[in-house]
Amino acid sequence: MSSSDETRRDSNHRDEWHRHIAKRPVEVDGEHQETDASRRVQFNCPAAEPKEASTIGYCNVRERASERAECVEETGMKDDGDEGCRRRSGAERRASTHQDAAATDGMVRCAGRGGSNSLEKVNLLYGRSPKHSWKILLSHFFLIVFFQPIILNRLSRPASMFALRSARITLRTSQTFPLRSLHTSIPNLEEAALNRAERLKARFWKTVTLQPPTSSNPGYQILLDGRSIKTPSGQPIVIPADRELLATCIAQEWSEQGKTLKPHTLPLTSLAARALESCSVQAERREIEGDLLRYLDNETVCFQETQPAALVELQKLHWTPLLDYINSTYSTSIAPFTGLLGGEHPEGTRETFQSHLENLQNFDLAAFERSVMLTKSFLVSIALVSGQLSVEQAASAAEVEVQSQINRWGSVEDSHDVDQAEMRRTLGSVAIATVRN
Repeated sequence: MSSSDETRRDSNHRDEWHRHIAKRPVEVDGEHQETDASRRVQFNCPAAEPKEASTIGYCNVRERASERAECVEETGMKDDGDEGCRRRSGAERRASTHQDAAATDGMVRCAGRGGSNSLEKVNLLYGRSPKHSWKILLSHFFLIVFFQPIILNRLSRPASMFALRSARITLRTSQTFPLRSLHTSIPNLEEAALNRAERLKARFWKTVTLQPPTSSNPGYQILLDGRSIKTPSGQPIVIPADRELLATCIAQEWSEQGKTLKPHTLPLTSLAARALESCSVQAERREIEGDLLRYLDNETVCFQETQPAALVELQKLHWTPLLDYINSTYSTSIAPFTGLLGGEHPEGTRETFQSHLENLQNFDLAAFERSVMLTKSFLVSIALVSGQLSVEQAASAAEVEVQSQINRWGSVEDSHDVDQAEMRRTLGSVAIATVRN
């Protein structure tokens, strides 16, 4: 080897050694400056072992040649030497080195503490600084809290509910906020049902006609615009020919309806429907009769008091004549009970009135049931249905205890007067249903 080659090799070796020394940690104004050597110590990387001069010079030349070839291949530019390649890619290599060092630094610190800090994991995942990590976690928390009710509501909603919604409602709600459309779907359905009910309760007929019995139809029919009224099960309401007053009053009920149908103002229609649907079925009739006989076992008229004097006077005025009528008409010996417990009627009393109920016609049984449910008295209802008591007398007999309180303490406005009017209205429908031609 010539002397010039040896001189060039020694010069390259000297330059490489100076650059290696320059990368070691230095002290500037008493502060430690981080260099490549200090970073290797922080990451526990072994320092480069010293090499011989000849080896260092040979390796340095080979590495520069390799780097220059890679630079030319990546950039497609001409090979203008070590300095040109170093200038073009120096910034990219420095940026990549800093990013890798920051990521490695985060992984080393997180692994050193067992990975318990979720903020450091988020920093490592998103590449954010610690001051932004709490914002990421807070945004995730609000997303979970916000969308969890929507998802659970959607999963718990039956598919049929969404199938019932019309195209118009679906189009409207799809343009609004998703949470609002989900939480307002049920109220919308309920509102639609109420609107349909209101439309159904609106008066849909103009004329009411009472059709008399014919050869093909032995009873009276009430026609609304030529169509017969029906029971809830769809059975046409046909009133027996011997109850013309009942048929006439039912037609009057429908004729007096205003723009809106009010079911509570149709007591005779509901009574006729009860007679045709339930009392005409033998099994249901037996159940009705059994329920009514339990009222006889605890007859209100048989529980009489000896004080106060006002109550005793009303009992003698309304209940004593009623017991006399029942005993004389049905050959029984019913008497007031001597106490609140253990009161029983004489033997054969229950069988007598059971036979009486079995002989009642369907309309009479329906009227009798309504009277018992309202007055809570089996005997008062028998006297009313048989015609022994008028509506006013039956109502007064049923209100003996209440009337004694009113005579002593006074009447409560919008309470006692309303109850008394309802009592007489309902008992009036019972009396009309039992009237025959």
